[in-house]
Amino acid sequence: MKASWKQGLAGSAAGLALLFAANGGMAQDRTFDVPAQPISQAITELARQAGVQISAPTAHLAGVRTRAVTGVMDVEAAVNLLIQGTDLEIVSHEGSTFVLRQRPKMEEAAQVDEVVVVGSRIKGTRINEALPVTVIGAQDIDAIGAVDGDDLYRAISQAGDVNFNDADTDNGGINSARGDVASIDLRALGTGNTLALLNGRRLVAHPGTQIENYVPVTTVNTNSIPVMGVQRVEVLADGAAALFGTDAVAGVVNTVLRGNFNGLTVQSGIGRDEGGMEEYSFNFQAGKDFNDGRTNISVMGDYLTRDALFIWERDYATVEGRINRFGDRATGLDYVTYSSITAWAEGFRLDPGTYAPGKATTTVGGKPLTASAGSFHIQPGTNPGCVAAGFVAGTCFDNSTLSLTTATGNEDQNLRYDLDTMRTISSAVDRANLFTFINHQFDNGIEAFGEIGYYQASTWSQRQQDTPLDFQRVLMSPTAYWNPLGAEGVTARLPGLIVAGAGSVPLSGAGIEIKDYRFADLGYRAVDVENVTTRFVGGLRGQFRGFDWESALLYSKARTEDEMDGVSMTGLQAAINKTTPDAYNPFVGGDLNNPRNAVFGVNNQATIDSFLVRVGRTAETELMQWDFHVSRPDIYTLPGGDVGLAAGIEARRESFTEDRDDRLDGTITFTDLAGAVSQSDIMGVTYTPDSSGARNVYSAFAELAIPVVSPEMNIPFVKSIDMQVAGRLEDYSLFGLVGAPKVALAYRPNDWLMFRTAWSKGFRAPNLTQLHQPDFQRSNSRRDYAACAVQVAIGAIPNLSATNDYCSSESRIENRAGNPDLKPERSENLSAGLVFEPKLWSADYGVLTFAVDYWKINQTDLVGIFGATNQLIMDYYLREIGSFNENVVRAAPDAQQIADGLAAGLAPVGTILSIKDDYLNLQPRESEGVDYRMHYSLRDTPVGSFTWTVNVSQWLKLYQEANENHQMLLDGLKEGVISGVTVSGVEELVRRNGRPQWKASSSLTWDNGPWSTGLYSSYVSDYYDTSATLAGTEDYWVVEDWLTHNLYVQYEFESGRMEGTRLRVGARNITNEDPPLANERYGYDGSVHSNRGRWWYATIRKEF
Repeated sequence: MKASWKQGLAGSAAGLALLFAANGGMAQDRTFDVPAQPISQAITELARQAGVQISAPTAHLAGVRTRAVTGVMDVEAAVNLLIQGTDLEIVSHEGSTFVLRQRPKMEEAAQVDEVVVVGSRIKGTRINEALPVTVIGAQDIDAIGAVDGDDLYRAISQAGDVNFNDADTDNGGINSARGDVASIDLRALGTGNTLALLNGRRLVAHPGTQIENYVPVTTVNTNSIPVMGVQRVEVLADGAAALFGTDAVAGVVNTVLRGNFNGLTVQSGIGRDEGGMEEYSFNFQAGKDFNDGRTNISVMGDYLTRDALFIWERDYATVEGRINRFGDRATGLDYVTYSSITAWAEGFRLDPGTYAPGKATTTVGGKPLTASAGSFHIQPGTNPGCVAAGFVAGTCFDNSTLSLTTATGNEDQNLRYDLDTMRTISSAVDRANLFTFINHQFDNGIEAFGEIGYYQASTWSQRQQDTPLDFQRVLMSPTAYWNPLGAEGVTARLPGLIVAGAGSVPLSGAGIEIKDYRFADLGYRAVDVENVTTRFVGGLRGQFRGFDWESALLYSKARTEDEMDGVSMTGLQAAINKTTPDAYNPFVGGDLNNPRNAVFGVNNQATIDSFLVRVGRTAETELMQWDFHVSRPDIYTLPGGDVGLAAGIEARRESFTEDRDDRLDGTITFTDLAGAVSQSDIMGVTYTPDSSGARNVYSAFAELAIPVVSPEMNIPFVKSIDMQVAGRLEDYSLFGLVGAPKVALAYRPNDWLMFRTAWSKGFRAPNLTQLHQPDFQRSNSRRDYAACAVQVAIGAIPNLSATNDYCSSESRIENRAGNPDLKPERSENLSAGLVFEPKLWSADYGVLTFAVDYWKINQTDLVGIFGATNQLIMDYYLREIGSFNENVVRAAPDAQQIADGLAAGLAPVGTILSIKDDYLNLQPRESEGVDYRMHYSLRDTPVGSFTWTVNVSQWLKLYQEANENHQMLLDGLKEGVISGVTVSGVEELVRRNGRPQWKASSSLTWDNGPWSTGLYSSYVSDYYDTSATLAGTEDYWVVEDWLTHNLYVQYEFESGRMEGTRLRVGARNITNEDPPLANERYGYDGSVHSNRGRWWYATIRKEF
């Protein structure tokens, strides 16, 4: 593949760092003059003089003074000299960022108590205390036992549902993101409202989309991050658009990978689910210092392979399992019956010339094969009602449609299709990550850095055959070989048909439409997805006249290739209508020994192969960014201390392309025998055209850290007050200028208590799919309320939910499209909280910290659609007051519709042709909640060191408010203009449908010499599933709460031949908790809960 100029430019920038490293050189020492003073102030002063950022836990060292640091030395030596005599040590040194920790007995027990890289962009500032930053450190990652980004980021207590997950994507169609992909959604505000960074810079969006609130959303693929290489995850659960730009509405998640490594570490692991799924992994990290430690090149690699999870390996996920679990406790369930689209075809007699419904009776040997509706079906000969022998021994034809309802006594229930035979609910995965980091410091103090990343994942899954959409008619001509109502001379014409009179089929035969038939004998459909992401970062940083500066160029590209087995409707039509014995026969029926399944080998395989095709889509996203920013902690001095400043400019280009198979994008269409054209030639898949889009973004930001009061001012009841003021402007090529301000304040009355608050405004730009996607179609069952209202008015039906020929729920074509006039979503964030660090005992008994933060977010101009059902309700309302909804496109009313309209005193209502429902800026949403955090650290006791961290998030409110159109309908209901309908999209969302009110996590670790252990616990509270109700009530079904535990034990050899070797064994979900029961496809909600049972794993690691 020929590289683009952008790839070449970004690759050259990253490679430039390597070239600098090869030429080597000595770094410039710095002159320090840091007087003896309280340690927190000394660290700030040293960071200022060195031009670096230092993060350190100092609350437990209140009252401790450092020694003076003076003289010429390098920065690391100065830091070590400063903290000499304390329990602090350097845990990481990445470029110009130092992270300190309390010194544990073992390196593996590292706990970074506070990391504030995402809180402020000013190096050496203390304002970070004002911001609610949570860190998942090395100990937490070990206790979680994560091998996927999905595992790791679900552990964030502030995270909402995971809309991109293996259960939902495995069940999704080709229009959904599938394969090895996972998302993150802080505060449950919706995917795309959380900014994800890797080593402080943006990640490219995954090329696939999922539907949330009926619109496509995009995400960073968290599975593309190598979990084994993660040093820590920093979570800023506060609006940060002023610092980082779009998407940071709910907050920022920054993942920091291990860099500047020296040595070689290799690790291999094995994991096994008690249900049989296995996983193998291998990873390594290698690095070496050159040029007296001024140059470092580090490489990390990670490979994982995991089996597919089949549905029969989870008894709760099968139809039988769901039936047994629900029992008779709920109503309105969608997934507790076998499918009514079966391997036993239904046929409808058609006019042979027009292929319109014939609505004629048909008799065979004097017995009725069809009633006036013209329907008949194939069934086993053991089922009652056989009228004529079938084409396969043991089968017969019966009149009417299949009697499949679940009521007792319906004779064809045994023919319902089992969708779950050999279906996967999680894909098989092969995943590889490779990252290279390059750092070099020159004689003049400038540092060059580079980062090269590669991710590749292939997944395989399988599922049952699809079924035609309602507008993809499967028609048999009178001359088709297997037409039981065929013309004279057609072999399959049923004996006993009469050619004249009542119930006759003329010699010219009749057409047939095949309905409610699953082409199950074609075999299972395989789905193969490959995801590839590349990332290049290259840049320089240094100091100039007291300012720290940094500039870098980033280029990243993500590509997904999604292929699946499909059925060409054109090829199928040709195969069914062949006039030779090798024609495809839809009336072979299913397996006589197991009627819920297909029978194989009856139809000619060569004929089947003639219409089976591989179809897919290829999508790419690209991100190219250049940034330059400066920072100085002492731009100006106030009585309270030095004012810090950060400022920067960025230029970013984002683009996406999506190329679909010719059979999906309208290039190859399907024309049925009646002449109707479908833009999609693939069975069960709606038409979606190719799409592409791009935008340029130019931005500038500034941030001030203002020390209002310092301890040296000796103000009663005020130890310190610090303020952060920040602002950002972003200029989008599509919709212009957007701004975002922020103000944060931290007040410490004493050493053990701090109050903090922040206010900000933010924005989220519409994603490129929402802006640029061309017109496309979706098909869903909808009720025509305006037509039903006419039938109610004339007394034909009692209410809107009743059914007759002119009032029913039918499949409707919904036309949607991107909207280039969309505005950015706006948000306003407010948070307030306190941090309590009690000094009730000596630090020898541990250090305890509590934090509580209240937050509130108001969003406006949310991107969505009004909804096809709401569009039909709007049409119903407007017609009641003498108008109509132009978004509901109708045919001219026929004579009966005109007569009914006149009788009802309403305008005649024609048949719906389509519903237009484009993306719009819609109603506002208000969210609020509370976060709680507790951290306790007890070091160096006779029985070891302990660390316990608890994070709890409580959602108080997530209310979707009404916009103008919603309010119009609500008012119409209140005033009695309309009735019997429910307006969707205006509701309280907390404790509803995958949004639990409470989430909590606990991480408890212990280490003592070579031994370590960790216990991680996760809790998700219950919530209502509004798609089902408790039997005999109007109360919603409750998805129960879920508590799981992960445990590991490890031993590290400290001497002898095994020195540097670590053995770890552990189990995830150690109590083997099944996910709570929900009215979902597999019996659980994959966006909240996991299908992993008790999972045993073991790893062995060796350091060289």
